[in-house]
Amino acid sequence: MSHKSTPPDPPLMMMFKSFTLSLPSFTCSCSLELMERTQGKTSREKDRYTTRISAGPQQIANKGSDSSIQSLHKTQGPINTMNFPSHSTPQYKKEQAPQLKPNLVSVTQSPQLKHPCQTSDADIGAELVRHGKLLSQIEETNSKRNTVLEGIADMALSNRTTMWLEILVALVVVGMTLRFWYTYTSGHCTSTRSMAGKTVIITGGTAGIGKETARDLLRRGARVIIACRNMEKGRKVADELRSASNAGGEVLVRRLDTSDLSSVRTFAKEVLDTEKAIHVLINNAGIYGMGKRQVTADGLELTMATNHFGHFLLTNLLLGRLKESGPSRIINVSSLGHIFAPKFDLNDLAINNDYNPNNAYTTSKLCNLLFTRELADKMAGTGVTVNSLHPGIVRTEIFDSMNLSFGTFLTHILLAVASKDAVSGAQTSIHLAVSEEVEGMTGRYFGDCKEVSTSDVALRKDLATGLWEASVKAVGLKKDEIHY
Repeated sequence: MSHKSTPPDPPLMMMFKSFTLSLPSFTCSCSLELMERTQGKTSREKDRYTTRISAGPQQIANKGSDSSIQSLHKTQGPINTMNFPSHSTPQYKKEQAPQLKPNLVSVTQSPQLKHPCQTSDADIGAELVRHGKLLSQIEETNSKRNTVLEGIADMALSNRTTMWLEILVALVVVGMTLRFWYTYTSGHCTSTRSMAGKTVIITGGTAGIGKETARDLLRRGARVIIACRNMEKGRKVADELRSASNAGGEVLVRRLDTSDLSSVRTFAKEVLDTEKAIHVLINNAGIYGMGKRQVTADGLELTMATNHFGHFLLTNLLLGRLKESGPSRIINVSSLGHIFAPKFDLNDLAINNDYNPNNAYTTSKLCNLLFTRELADKMAGTGVTVNSLHPGIVRTEIFDSMNLSFGTFLTHILLAVASKDAVSGAQTSIHLAVSEEVEGMTGRYFGDCKEVSTSDVALRKDLATGLWEASVKAVGLKKDEIHY
């Protein structure tokens, strides 16, 4: 076969092309074989190495095709060490280099490749160093990238934390501003009227706005009767109020549980037996709805019994003495919560249907308003006035009886921002008890020491009359106990 018209040994040239495209693995292979040569391997091992170098690239280039190998045998004969060009073969001279096809020239920027057996340890080392530097650069780039990503993540976390802190600070500032505004724009009783010689009964007077109302009226010289369930606590409160240097009146404690009709009757009898006059009755005691519906010994739902039925019976039992002591005042502590009461059903005052604590509480507060309206109509012209009030959102012990949802962190924040303290919450009760401004006013609803509007339902005469009749039956009011 002539070596002038075609490049010498095509399999070898194809090996060079494949070699340049897979430099790292080929370099390592050459390095291994060179080490074997330097260690004195046998001639047979050299022949095996030469045969693999000659035939391997052809198989790689043709993806192991049997037809390619057969074609190679036809054109050049069997591939072995005999037809592998020697180092002194003329076709490897520099002047024959231009005969090589352009597509066989290495596409890499590496130094011109030599025959595998002519590759020196220095060339292999240089390639390994170059690839080592590349790997180092890649690792350094990855390290920098990871550092940047970690920095971005830390920055995002820091920014998020900062954002929440800024929001919290803003809420605190706004809350304090609202609290300041709410406290100093809320109504305060400005009356300086003395209550000397007046007898005042306050239910639930051992805590919260009841206690602060008692404190103020005692300072004004009133005879204050605190009606409470816990006598031990009542005595402690009475001692505390008496010890005040400005206490000018008298304070007494009597037991009363407005959820128990027998307790109400006992209390009323004691008062009627000992008190010749009653000038002010403040129906202040109340609880929030219980988590689970509870029924009293009288068959009444507990919240309704405590907040409405007990006070309805107490007021009727004391009504005769109040009329005799006129002008006198009856004050029912209701709540703005009455506007959230469900549809009012006179046939379900026991709240058997759709019970939940909020429904029980808001319904009882709506009953306070309807009761006030109807009683005011019945007491017209008797010298007894009847009014109701909303004390505001006051952080008192009534919240202790609320369900767990009111113990959340958010609720405490809202209460701290938007609520009044007990002293501020007691101002409207005090105003209705002592102020000359409300003399003769009856059937009204107050908030922040001024008259405010109620829900439309609370103004319905038919519901007020219906509730009165249903309440008379529920508490078992007798004919000799009726004073209207």
